[in-house]
Amino acid sequence: MKVGIYTNFNKPQAFNVTSHLIDSLKKNGIEYCLHESLKDKFEGEVFSHENFNCDIMFTLGGDGTILRIVRHCAQKNIPI
Repeated sequence: MKVGIYTNFNKPQAFNVTSHLIDSLKKNGIEYCLHESLKDKFEGEVFSHENFNCDIMFTLGGDGTILRIVRHCAQKNIPI
């Protein structure tokens, strides 16, 4: 399984929650990839809206964060 991570850093605690999520995925041997907006904050494979391949997408933010990625996930039938 590969998890995509898409975070809105305008939300309080976004950095901490994303950091804990990545740590948990690593500890459990789960592969992950990060939206290109996270590449300066965390290490890992990077994806763009147009080019990504994952089994599930975790969005950390709010309704707007989900709305920004939902069309791209829907085209590939990836649950959010």
